[in-house]
Amino acid sequence: MLETLRDRGRIAAEQQGTTIESLGADSVAGRPARKYRMIHEDPGNPPATLWIGSDGYPLQMQVAADAQAVTTARYSRFNDASIRIEAPQ
Repeated sequence: MLETLRDRGRIAAEQQGTTIESLGADSVAGRPARKYRMIHEDPGNPPATLWIGSDGYPLQMQVAADAQAVTTARYSRFNDASIRIEAPQ
C-alpha cells in the first residue's frame, strides 16, 4: 500500500483533477500553519484537509471518508539528523 502512495505517476494523475483552496492561518500542536482543503473530481477520492508548517513541510492531514470515519495523520522530524536508517545487509 505504501508503494502506491509514493508512485509519482499516480500522484501526478490525481493532481490533475484536484482543486486546492486556502483556508487561512491555523496551528497544529502549537506550531503555526497554513490550512488547505483538497477537493478531487473523483467522488471515490474523499476531500482532505492539509496543514503546512512555516518550513513548507506538512504537519497534519485529515481525510474524511464519511461522517463516521475520519483519518488524521501527523508528520514530524523532517530532516532530523538523529534519524538513521541502515541499509539492509
